[in-house]
Amino acid sequence: MAADMKIPDCIPDQDRRVVTDEDLQFISERVPREWKDLGRALGFTPAELDAIEIDNHGPTGGHKETVYKMLLKWQRKHGGNATVHALKQALNKAEMEGILL
Repeated sequence: MAADMKIPDCIPDQDRRVVTDEDLQFISERVPREWKDLGRALGFTPAELDAIEIDNHGPTGGHKETVYKMLLKWQRKHGGNATVHALKQALNKAEMEGILL
């Protein structure tokens, strides 16, 4: 969602809020192995996804941590536009709509 875009009035209030660290942790525990599908839906390039994977490979890494770091990078990049609504849209696009906040 572009910085100047307003969330439509039809979006429920709870979906207008910016995602929290707790939201990111919750989602990262539930995203399946196809996490790059979610990354693409969030707007990451293949090169960015590969870099996230490489940066989180090793003894302190792992699947959950890789997904969390990807979501954290998205949140930091989009600031006030990193809303629950935007994350739900990406989850739907990645066919992960069963993961609910």
